[in-house]
Amino acid sequence: MPSQPSDGFADRLERLFHEALELDPPLRGAFLVQSCDGDATLQWELEHLLAASARVDAAPGWALPAIGNEAWFLTSWLPAPSRKTDLA
Repeated sequence: MPSQPSDGFADRLERLFHEALELDPPLRGAFLVQSCDGDATLQWELEHLLAASARVDAAPGWALPAIGNEAWFLTSWLPAPSRKTDLA
């Protein structure tokens, strides 16, 4: 990881992270280069946060409440008609 962050870093990181999330993924790289203005630490942190966010979005289990995940896991060995996955 690059050098230590300065004061106001967390606020800037959060603001830019949310702005980057609003962009299509192919546009984010250029946005980060321009927005970070040479701050390698900020860009590194943003790239890693965006990558982590993409991994969470790609994992369908994260979209369900924990109890739904547990219910699915505990009943996943049952034949499909016996499975109850909608706990709403």
